[in-house]
Amino acid sequence: MVLSLSHVRGACVDPLEDVLALLRTRGHVSSGLTAGGDWAVRFPPPRGVKFNAVERGSCELLVADEGLRVELGEGDCFLLTRPLPFVLRRGPDVTPVDASEVFADAVDGFARTGTGDEVVLIGGGFTFGERARVLLLDALPAVLHVPAAAPQSESLR
Repeated sequence: MVLSLSHVRGACVDPLEDVLALLRTRGHVSSGLTAGGDWAVRFPPPRGVKFNAVERGSCELLVADEGLRVELGEGDCFLLTRPLPFVLRRGPDVTPVDASEVFADAVDGFARTGTGDEVVLIGGGFTFGERARVLLLDALPAVLHVPAAAPQSESLR
């Protein structure tokens, strides 16, 4: 199937917009994260799809429930499509701090952890109506990693 723009009663309609409206899609942007040195932040399971983009530096994504460990470099993005807890970190032997503690002190939309600012991430999420899990999300893997070199990464960022 090819998605394309169509004209209905003189108005241009995007089929993807129609699908997203049918699924009751709601997007939100969360605070960014600036981090340096060795650090680790533990996040609770998101309500919907969680996404992050690495604007600067590199870090690691851990999704223990799925046995996943993903190296994230500058320009990489990921989407977490399941309500699973996860950890973002730099440094293997760091005890993770709860995200609620780190983000409680966010200033100008950015939380800070560790020492310095070698890593900068931005993120947000999408929530959907009940039908989305069956119609869309269950068909996807738990984590989608979009490397910086992939053509889709620029749109996602």
